[in-house]
Amino acid sequence: MRDISEGALGKLRDAIQARSIRFDSGESLPAAGQDAVLDELAAELNELATLSSDLHVVTRVTLTGHSDSQGQGTSNLSLSLARAEAVRALLKKRGVDPDLLAVRGAGRSSRLPTTRPRRAAARSANRRVSFSVGVEEQP
Repeated sequence: MRDISEGALGKLRDAIQARSIRFDSGESLPAAGQDAVLDELAAELNELATLSSDLHVVTRVTLTGHSDSQGQGTSNLSLSLARAEAVRALLKKRGVDPDLLAVRGAGRSSRLPTTRPRRAAARSANRRVSFSVGVEEQP
């Protein structure tokens, strides 16, 4: 039974890490149309918390805010952190335990590898919050 649950945990982790929340240029709140993604993500995070408890493991989800190549480095870093904090607050409103979530801002330093920063579509793809799930055995 534990093997099945650990497999489910891995699939859930992969599903969460495949998600991202999109933003419009210069905005710290998610773009229109992101509510459904946030609802699905909240359900997955709540399932992750339950499954982690059942398996006696500790999970931590890091929300990393990103920005595009426009603007100054320090303002982009602040904006990316504000984006991660906004997503954390929106997930909390959807019932996710905020203690499960850590936030960080990457600014424009962590761009998607296949994009060219000067193109509008590339800039748009980099205005996001991404997710990383860490799992540890409980002591």
